[in-house]
Amino acid sequence: MVSEKTAFIRMAAVVALVIAVAPDRALARPELASPPPPATAPPETRTDFYGWQLFMVDGVLAGMALSTQRPEPAIALLISGPLIHGLHGRGDAAVGSLLLRATLPLLGLVVGEETCTERPVDDDLGCLDNIYIGLGVGLTVTLGLDYFALARKTVTPSPARVRPAVTVTPTASSAGVRFDF
Repeated sequence: MVSEKTAFIRMAAVVALVIAVAPDRALARPELASPPPPATAPPETRTDFYGWQLFMVDGVLAGMALSTQRPEPAIALLISGPLIHGLHGRGDAAVGSLLLRATLPLLGLVVGEETCTERPVDDDLGCLDNIYIGLGVGLTVTLGLDYFALARKTVTPSPARVRPAVTVTPTASSAGVRFDF
């Protein structure tokens, strides 16, 4: 038969082993435990592209500059992109757009002029085609970067939205407001 002292030592050893191996399970009282914090998912975001707005405004201004041959539309072309970026709340993109629009076309113009190998003595316009090509390449790269790299913004959609709705069919048309909840 086992003495009381030996039984007590065995029981103490088992309790100590249980506490050492699984302290959370041995001492946990579920009624006192706080519930785990709810898992919070990051807010859902989406990327909105507004390069089409830049494209439309720049197209109108370029058409005006070519048809009127006046400098005002070309100057407006310089600030139209930064203005639209600013209206979308993207000051960093507005500064980047202004820097792109002010420097890359001029850099293309300088590169075009420097690549002119034929310099006629009596004709001052001999390198004009190279200058126009350089200016065009600089402007194309500028607008491409502005439209497709800078004209994006990340937004968190609100749970309720109001949007215009327009429906056109062969027999009828309607305009209204759509509410999304």
